[in-house]
Amino acid sequence: MRPPAPEYIYEPHPRELKGGGVYLLVLYVDEPVDLNVGALGEIHFESGTYIYTGSAKSGLANRISRHFKKEKKLRWHIDHLTVIAPEMGVWWRDHGDTRECDAARFLGGLHVSIRGFGSSDCGCGSHLFYTGPERRWL
Repeated sequence: MRPPAPEYIYEPHPRELKGGGVYLLVLYVDEPVDLNVGALGEIHFESGTYIYTGSAKSGLANRISRHFKKEKKLRWHIDHLTVIAPEMGVWWRDHGDTRECDAARFLGGLHVSIRGFGSSDCGCGSHLFYTGPERRWL
């Protein structure tokens, strides 16, 4: 299976990850839904595949495992989507020369950005991207 961005590795179970790195959380939403996403307000999500880019300096497995939990405090924008997505997977790579914003810029050049999502602490327009109605990268 070809990754959504160059040099990313698919990990079916997040507990296998060691150290820190950049990750692409792939979520499949099976039907359209309107969600209240904290300060961003209500956002309409079409059915299909979304990719969220994030990172962890250490504890990458713990960060990603939290995304997979359905019962949790809704702390970050992505939490609102992970609790309703019936299917998720993760692609990752170590930091190297790549940061999550590099991945966001790359994905933003290919896919539809969900404005302001997951990027309140950086200068990116978004860290969540809609890739279309098909199920991909899972």
